[in-house]
Amino acid sequence: MVWKSGTSSRKMEHRVEDQMVLGRVVESSQTRTSYRSAPSQKTQPNMPSENPYEAPNSSACAAPESGSVNWRDRRRALLAFRIMIVLLLFAAAYNLYHFNRLAFGEPLNPPIFTIYQIVNWMWLGVGCVIIWLAGLWLLEKVTRIVYLWKPRKASLDDWNLALYRTLRTAPILAFFGAVIWGFWVLAFYQWKLDFMLVSIPVGLVANALGAMLYGPLIYRWYKLG
Repeated sequence: MVWKSGTSSRKMEHRVEDQMVLGRVVESSQTRTSYRSAPSQKTQPNMPSENPYEAPNSSACAAPESGSVNWRDRRRALLAFRIMIVLLLFAAAYNLYHFNRLAFGEPLNPPIFTIYQIVNWMWLGVGCVIIWLAGLWLLEKVTRIVYLWKPRKASLDDWNLALYRTLRTAPILAFFGAVIWGFWVLAFYQWKLDFMLVSIPVGLVANALGAMLYGPLIYRWYKLG
């Protein structure tokens, strides 16, 4: 009986040990399963949170912000470009008026000269409409051609941004350009001064004003690389 009781007690001990070993195996398998499933939860760190009160991810908001800045810069550049057109249009109309008056305004001229004057005004209007609508677009195309001429470090958007920011000074330069142009028309057509005597200094000033516009643009493109 003693031997049987000892044998039964040993069997109980073996069962307890087997259950303990089985429990450890189950725990280790659960730990491995949770460890393997943990990286799958970290593979999507930038997923939007389901909490409506949580602040949005900064990386998700970066792209729309940069795009809106480029759009605002282009709108400002377009406004400045069109202001420049209006200012120079006054000087161009003043010049065309005196040109038509001198070339076709004599009373004894045939009626065909009236048609010439109308055609001149028409071409001025057509040219202004084309530049008004497509002027900035043409400048962007020129920028793209220069950019694709050889490999660059900066992107095409950076080059366009340099163009937009340079055009902000266009209205101021156009104002002084219109004044210089009007002075030339006044001196040549009304004061009857010598053409070369008036055109050389006025041309130098006009070219200097133009260089103040395209010079900074070329420098910015050069810095961008």
